[in-house]
Amino acid sequence: MEYKYEVLELKVGKLELSLYQVTNIDEAFDELISRSESDPDKADERIPYWTELWPSAIAMSQCLVENPELVTNKNVLEIGCGLGLPSLVSAKLGASRVIASDYLPDSLDFVQKNAQLNGLHQQILQARQVDWRMLDEDPNFKNYDLILAADILYEQRYVDAFHLLLQSLRSGQRLVIAEPGREVAASFITALISGSDFTTSIEKVKVDFRGTEFEVTVVVVFCG
Repeated sequence: MEYKYEVLELKVGKLELSLYQVTNIDEAFDELISRSESDPDKADERIPYWTELWPSAIAMSQCLVENPELVTNKNVLEIGCGLGLPSLVSAKLGASRVIASDYLPDSLDFVQKNAQLNGLHQQILQARQVDWRMLDEDPNFKNYDLILAADILYEQRYVDAFHLLLQSLRSGQRLVIAEPGREVAASFITALISGSDFTTSIEKVKVDFRGTEFEVTVVVVFCG
């Protein structure tokens, strides 16, 4: 479908960025609904949530700006990247390489547009189609120093898949999760923080999003 969009001017800590934001979001949802039941995107419920800039992406980006050592000179992978704000921030903070990944090609088109809009070279930030639910089987997964996951735990099936991803972390890898308080993810986040399998730190980040204040939980997971 043809997307309409506007440019958002964002200030994330000390960084100033521009972001193409889709404006005909309802049309994107209607287009998916209109497809045949056998269409793979509809069958797998690949809803175009990527068209929105979500509070969790903003909160994660703020956390990265406040803790640049997480990304500077690191190989970074963002999963379920949507419009790619955390990836853009990572590249601006001096990451060696950033892969912004999503399953939906339209999302990746916007990531590439946003990278160009912010003067980021393709050698630093690349958009790549990835089903993160299969990453535990990908040998290249262990090459990343940092994995970013902003608001991807919004259904139980994704929480279940994320368990497998956690178990695939190699020693020395870090993972940052931003979660806006969805009920389906609550017990998982609690168990992760209180468990002994990983070293974790937690921060509550307040985000003013469209006139409403959200409190997002940002968890940094370290595999020792």
